[in-house]
Amino acid sequence: LFALVAGAIADSFDRRKVMLVAQTFMLVVSVLLTAFTYLDLITPWTLLAFTFLIDSGTALNSPSWQASVGDIVPRNKVPAAVALNSMGFNLTRSVGPAIGGIIVAAAGAAAAFAANAVSYIGLIVV
Repeated sequence: LFALVAGAIADSFDRRKVMLVAQTFMLVVSVLLTAFTYLDLITPWTLLAFTFLIDSGTALNSPSWQASVGDIVPRNKVPAAVALNSMGFNLTRSVGPAIGGIIVAAAGAAAAFAANAVSYIGLIVV
C-alpha cells in the first residue's frame, strides 16, 4: 500500500534519517502494544491497528534499508551484499516466529511484544 510513497521518500531524503524515523516509530508502537497487552486492554481491533502501524513503519523502512546497501559497500561487492542482506532477512523471517513462540509459551504475549520492542533499540543506536 505504501511502497511507492516509501520508495520516493527513500530516494528524496537522507536514508539513514528515514530509517531512524521508521525504527523509532515502530519502537513506540511496539511499546504501546506491549503495554496494552500487559494491561489486558488488547482487543482484536486494537491488535489489528497496532499491526497496521508497525507494518506501515516497515513499509517506510524497507526501501531505505535496501537502497542503503549500495551506499555502504563498493560497487563490485553489491551483488554479494544484496544476497547476504536477503539471506539475513529470510533467516529472521523463519527463525523469528519460532523465537516468538518460545517466548509466548514461556512468559506470555506481552513478553514477546516487549522482546520485539527491545529489538528496535539496537537498530536505532547503531
